[in-house]
Amino acid sequence: MVYDPGKRAFAKELRQRMTRAEVHMWKHALRAGMLKGYGFHRQYPVAGYVADFYCSELSLVIEVDGGIHGIPEQAQHDLVRTKKLEGLGLSVVRFTNERVLFELEQVREELLVLVDRIEKEAGDRSRAIWQDRR
Repeated sequence: MVYDPGKRAFAKELRQRMTRAEVHMWKHALRAGMLKGYGFHRQYPVAGYVADFYCSELSLVIEVDGGIHGIPEQAQHDLVRTKKLEGLGLSVVRFTNERVLFELEQVREELLVLVDRIEKEAGDRSRAIWQDRR
């Protein structure tokens, strides 16, 4: 289990002030099993960080990055964070705000390819129950 209860209050605060791109990703790509029936959490506390989106079934973290992530110090921090999460067996994928806002269909396609790869590696963990709820 990678859940970090110490970050719970901070994660709740972040959920209440999601960026425009995060809201767009949530509403149009990840919410309510939209991605092959998988359930995602938004602003989920994991391993000392708060992931923008997290799917426990896929062990997948999705980050939506604003302009600050292009600053060298932040990029280094992101790299350290990604390596730590990958060290816990999680897959991490990042998309810029611009791509989420203006190329969401391409982002969704990339996520579908990634999910297919994760399923093949893990022996297809897709859950029909999520499809039934839709």
